[in-house]
Amino acid sequence: MSVVGFYRAATSPYVVDKLIKCAKPVVVASVAIYFVASVLVLPFEVLGTALSVLTLGGFSSRSASGGLRAWVTETTSLVPLLALSLLRSVIFKPLYKCFIHTLRAVNPGEAARVESAQPQPRRGSMVSKGDRRGSDAAQWPRMEHQFSGPYRVLLLLGMDLLLYVWRQVPFVGRLASPVALFASGARAVGPRRALVLAVAALAYAPAAPWALGAVRLWRASSLLGAQLLAPWLDKALPASEAADLRMRNECTIVAFIAPQALLMRLPLVGPLAYIPMQAAAAYLVDLLTVMNVFLSQTPYGSPSFKDPLIFDAPLTDAGVLQARAARKLVAGLRPQPELLVSSPLVRALHTADLAFPDSGMPRLMLPLARERLWLSSDVGQPRSALADAFPAWDISHVEEEIWWYADGRSDPMQPLLEPEGVFRDRLEALRLWLLARPERCIALVAHAGVLSHLTGAPIRNAELRTVRARDLAVRGMGWSN
Repeated sequence: MSVVGFYRAATSPYVVDKLIKCAKPVVVASVAIYFVASVLVLPFEVLGTALSVLTLGGFSSRSASGGLRAWVTETTSLVPLLALSLLRSVIFKPLYKCFIHTLRAVNPGEAARVESAQPQPRRGSMVSKGDRRGSDAAQWPRMEHQFSGPYRVLLLLGMDLLLYVWRQVPFVGRLASPVALFASGARAVGPRRALVLAVAALAYAPAAPWALGAVRLWRASSLLGAQLLAPWLDKALPASEAADLRMRNECTIVAFIAPQALLMRLPLVGPLAYIPMQAAAAYLVDLLTVMNVFLSQTPYGSPSFKDPLIFDAPLTDAGVLQARAARKLVAGLRPQPELLVSSPLVRALHTADLAFPDSGMPRLMLPLARERLWLSSDVGQPRSALADAFPAWDISHVEEEIWWYADGRSDPMQPLLEPEGVFRDRLEALRLWLLARPERCIALVAHAGVLSHLTGAPIRNAELRTVRARDLAVRGMGWSN
């Protein structure tokens, strides 16, 4: 989808017209930054000589300066990203128009919602005169987008330089690549997989540069994804929820952006790919919302239903509104809950955070409350990913990295129907767990399959129901939504 989306955007007459108009400032900025990068080689010659003197010949001036030249060559792959981060606030109107033009063709409903919505408030944001007049394109970008992009690119460059210096230290320098690989990959693929990759890079030194290149591409693609999704997220979600969505879908975003990001490495003309990339981001928005759109048109159990393979599906926009509306009901609860318990599936956690904001009560993830596994939407995220995405939640009860029903398979991401007996036993364990708790009142955020079978009656989306723990029972197993 990434390649197809980029091709369609790049061949669109509308996008090509905007590309031609923006080509001059983009190329000029790119050439200027490449020139600055080339000039940086001169002080590195001096630094190479200094390293040779300080190490009493441990490093030759030629090898040190040559290595630093190599670092400059490697990091110039980030030059186009830096150029566009600096230019983004200048050419944001053509970028926005390319994005919304493509989104109208790809997902008309989402495009209409974006165009009609007011920008979500951002902490520390500054509103221009154009914003107050209600100009559509002028409502984006906010001031934090104008400055955070270049700052993050420069931060990447600085981290790469520190990593290079570490690699030159005798004996311990060989650990630099594996440590960097583990630190960068732990959140993306989980600590265990990242540890395996780091050990492989340590055992086979020639693989380390390739591994670091992959890490650099991942970080650059993640940064690009945040920029390219800004015209959608600035209208769709508040800042905290937008960051949460990006973190939950980081793998999807990086996988979509990375092939296009490779084009930006082309000397001088690479940054020109940024304009069709902004247009192609409409396909990424459609991908991130396709689960919700599909289920609204093809409900569970309908003859034409099939699993769209969107894992750990997030809340719909309607679900967000319903969860926020539940705050008034929550405020009127007597007694007030002393403990907030949620299924570790992100749609439940998101609902809990929206319905119980800043309540001060303990928040606990409980795998026993997860939905019966049937589809990709019921496959969760690893424990390590949840710990990063929801730091305010107690995950001590999430004891395994893979906490959903996997039946010992080598690929736990493949959906597998959880057997009725296993589901029944889990619900009974959940009931006993609730009865054993010392709190007088517990708020449980879970799913239709769990709550309807525990309470004995169908339950609606975002419904708040008060039940005595002793009245809970594992009832008939007829499946309902």
